[in-house]
Amino acid sequence: MSFLVPSILWGLAAASIPIIIHLLSIRKTQHIDFSTIRFIKELEHETIRKLKIRQWLLLFLRTLAIILIVLAFSRPVKVGYFPPWAAGDRNTKMVIILDNSASMSAIYDGASLLDRSKNSIVQILRAVEGKINLEIYQTTPLKNIFSGEMISTDEIDILLTRIKPNFMEDDLWTGINFVLNEVAFKGKISTTEANKEFFIFSDFPSTAVEDWQPVSTQELLDGSGWRFFLISQPEIENNLSVQTAEVLTQIRFPGQLIDIITEVQNYSKNSYKDIQVQLFLDHKRVGQLVSGFKAKKSKEFLFRAFVKNSGTLQGVVEIPEDDYEADNRKFFQFSIPDQVFCTLIGPTLESLSFLGKALSSVSQDPHFIDYRLAIYDQASPLYLQNSDVIITINPSQLSQSNRKEIVKFLQRGGGMIAFLGDDVEKLNNFKFSNVFSLPQVNSLIELPDNIFHEVTFIDTDHPIFSDFPIANLESEMPQVFKHVSISPGDDWDILLTLSNGNPLLIEKHVGNGNVLVFSVPPNLRWTDLPIRGIFVPFLHRMIHYLSTKEGAKDVVIVGEKFEVPLDRSSISEEIELISPFGRRTLLVPNYRREVVMINEVDEIGSYKLMAGSKEITSFVANVSENENPSFRFTTNKLISLFPEKQTKVVSWKEDIVSSVLEARRGTELWRPFVMAVLVVLVLETWVGRIRKESSEK
Repeated sequence: MSFLVPSILWGLAAASIPIIIHLLSIRKTQHIDFSTIRFIKELEHETIRKLKIRQWLLLFLRTLAIILIVLAFSRPVKVGYFPPWAAGDRNTKMVIILDNSASMSAIYDGASLLDRSKNSIVQILRAVEGKINLEIYQTTPLKNIFSGEMISTDEIDILLTRIKPNFMEDDLWTGINFVLNEVAFKGKISTTEANKEFFIFSDFPSTAVEDWQPVSTQELLDGSGWRFFLISQPEIENNLSVQTAEVLTQIRFPGQLIDIITEVQNYSKNSYKDIQVQLFLDHKRVGQLVSGFKAKKSKEFLFRAFVKNSGTLQGVVEIPEDDYEADNRKFFQFSIPDQVFCTLIGPTLESLSFLGKALSSVSQDPHFIDYRLAIYDQASPLYLQNSDVIITINPSQLSQSNRKEIVKFLQRGGGMIAFLGDDVEKLNNFKFSNVFSLPQVNSLIELPDNIFHEVTFIDTDHPIFSDFPIANLESEMPQVFKHVSISPGDDWDILLTLSNGNPLLIEKHVGNGNVLVFSVPPNLRWTDLPIRGIFVPFLHRMIHYLSTKEGAKDVVIVGEKFEVPLDRSSISEEIELISPFGRRTLLVPNYRREVVMINEVDEIGSYKLMAGSKEITSFVANVSENENPSFRFTTNKLISLFPEKQTKVVSWKEDIVSSVLEARRGTELWRPFVMAVLVVLVLETWVGRIRKESSEK
């Protein structure tokens, strides 16, 4: 303990006054005449003894009261991490990290958490004493806002107003790691900067800390001399969140009802009634419902919307505004093809003719599916730029250059149906590339005449077979006389299985595309599938499934970086990204790889990528689930991430400036001393009162 006004401690000498008065009083003797001393003997044993005890107690209380009064006026303090009398002489190295991610845009008591933090920073800088060598960083994206000696808090205030909330995923912990390494530990600290303080203003999300490795070692943190102030934020009182918005219907046609499922979560402690949940497609409201939500509970809703035309549609599920608006909308995107172009690849035209006839009869609209035939050729490319789906027979005969073309086609979102042939040795050694290869081939299984394998398993949850327009699907499955025995790995899904346990149809995701592989070719010597009534609708649904399957980058997270493939007609044009709020950004493609990197996704909503006046692609961006303001660290967990003896977690309920100053200079204790004085004086009054029984005697 120390004192802010130690000179007043000379007043402790006044504590001797009651003692002096007491000593002087006992030297004076009064003589009183008594007729008998018999009663004095009784007083000596009873009253006089009590009187002496009371006198010594009063002497103690009066002396204690004077001591406490002097100590209170001396302003006692519990010493902080540097002496209070040296506050004005100490130079401070102060590092401030301000979290400006999406969750800090949440509102509490009329102000965002970010604005509250900015205000607290200015108040702290105005209150601290001494020279300050200041570093200020924002987290999202990590950026140095100020570096140098602080001269004016007004200048800092202006700089802080320029920090806006960013809807990118929180980069708090990697930012702390970088600043600690580059600024705190590797930076040169002047010998005059005896005080080193590290402030973090954040809601401290618990969803992203697994990416943070504590700087070097805990011993380094402990011995660094830095003091950490973790400024927490108030809990958000009213927050409903649209968690998901997903298109369930994966085989889609124009003029069809599309099923869209969404989940809404109530993160509040309050229950709500009559909350509107609305569905918009291409900016038109196509669905609405009203529901109540219990505290901390979620609900799922199914919308069914009629979509008349083909093309790419962008949608959003929306709820009313609350204290955190970033998760009140969930954007999604899906496509309905107006035409599908297929490339049929085989060893001969005759082997492909049957598939061509089947494709021609797939749809009532003769223009919906168009196709061309391609023969295996070691020298000629396949020209897949305009294809949506490719169908190959006996792919082991593909040349190496053709295989690379197909892999590139799959990576940018194309679909492929592969019918294996009977060249087992070639299939076993066959590989498209390091990115994709066919499953392991075991052997060729051929049954005697009039014996066949049946299909015993159908994945009815798969979009191809779900709601298949045939009443008894099992009875329409083909008989198989001959097939290639394959062993798919864990990255393949089995859709159809034969009675001997071998797969008939398997699926794999490659890049943004899908591959379906049959263990038989469409040949009557292998199977009767080509003459089954199921064949044409089966082929129809597979092509629709592969052509309408959303790519991996139709829906992205704000802040995500990814590549978009470019065709040769687009790469020579001016590439431009248009953001949801109309901001246009010119992008430079990688001409060698024929791709363009997207790294400007910092807004929530719908984006368009243009090549000149032509739209290359579109996508939508949502805020990361890690930005949910309800997922936070507890105080104990926060302290465990930093040196406990050097860390102070400042609650939003406290006076932040007072808490920081108390940690620096210590806690003033004059109030407890004043309370102690009052208690002692009350006791002194009670002990020294005149008792009635004494007067009566």
